[in-house]
Amino acid sequence: MAIVRFGFAAIVLFGICAGRGEKLWMPGIYKNLLLGIVIITGGQGLLFWSEQYISSGYAAILVSTLPFWYVLIDKKNWGIYFNNKLILAGLILGFLGIFLLFKRNIGGSVHDSLKEILGMVAVLGACICWAAGTLYYKNNSNNSSLFLNLAWQLVGGFLSSLLISILSGEFVGFSFASVSLDSWLATLYLAIVGSLLAFIAFNWLLTVKPAAVVGTYAYVNPVIAVLLGWVMANETITVIQIAGMFIILFSAFLVNSPKYLSLFRKYSGK
Repeated sequence: MAIVRFGFAAIVLFGICAGRGEKLWMPGIYKNLLLGIVIITGGQGLLFWSEQYISSGYAAILVSTLPFWYVLIDKKNWGIYFNNKLILAGLILGFLGIFLLFKRNIGGSVHDSLKEILGMVAVLGACICWAAGTLYYKNNSNNSSLFLNLAWQLVGGFLSSLLISILSGEFVGFSFASVSLDSWLATLYLAIVGSLLAFIAFNWLLTVKPAAVVGTYAYVNPVIAVLLGWVMANETITVIQIAGMFIILFSAFLVNSPKYLSLFRKYSGK
């Protein structure tokens, strides 16, 4: 699934770059391939693997630690993070909101306790890979376009995921003909929305915002997922989950409050 996602997204981005007249072979190509291994396969592939063994509730709570990893790893911006109580309060409140949102989904491991523990460790490893890799890319960007850099990162993720799949024997007995149409459509959707649109938006935001602020998407995504489940799949929403959503949205406001305060001062003359 990861191979199809990353490969399709890379082809689309290369097509866009070619259409814009860019040379596809770029300086620093090997650096982007290595970043792809860390960010794409490490940051997303580990998460894909882990959800075979842990519940979605566990995964959502562990993924919501991402903003904290950004704070810990992004030493360059420690002065911004640790000197702003509103940002720190927002990060903590967001984590609390995620816990309330998925409190009833915690548990229900698919396999034995050892694989469940390995799954949880894999999610935390994915968060560290994603945070470290994207921070390195943010602070060491080159003159090539965003699309071309991300295309080669996706190639790195594609190749490393392919190698892991081969070595782990996933292709033994596998048949593309046995994959249902719904599965193909779901993977195509994830490739377009997740590996293209969201990946591009995330990396663009990193150029204009501190990483820990951008990382709060890990708080907002689950809120959207729960609301879509309510609208499209008739899933129930409890009072505790509603409270969790309000806490998460308020936390996002707090994390972005320096921007709102600066705008207020600008237009009020204070």
